[in-house]
Amino acid sequence: MPIAFRPAAADDYEYCERLYFDEMTWIMDQLRLDRVAQQGGFRVQWILAQVRIITRGGFDVGWLQTTIQEDALFILQLFVDGPFQREALVPR
Repeated sequence: MPIAFRPAAADDYEYCERLYFDEMTWIMDQLRLDRVAQQGGFRVQWILAQVRIITRGGFDVGWLQTTIQEDALFILQLFVDGPFQREALVPR
């Protein structure tokens, strides 16, 4: 099944936040970062207009945040849900 992208909606915030913290908690623990401060930072950094939800077969499997500066596209954040990591995302 090929992947697709859809614009994020405000309702996707909780999904993105959950996936972010599911994937980043280990590094936050290693660096002894303040979880409350990290949650506040996430709220500020997550900009709806920049976020796309990654789907596969109609199911959300991750999210991507990008920005364009001058003539370049920058990936700000990219998270793929654990069960879908290290999988081929297009038909072979």
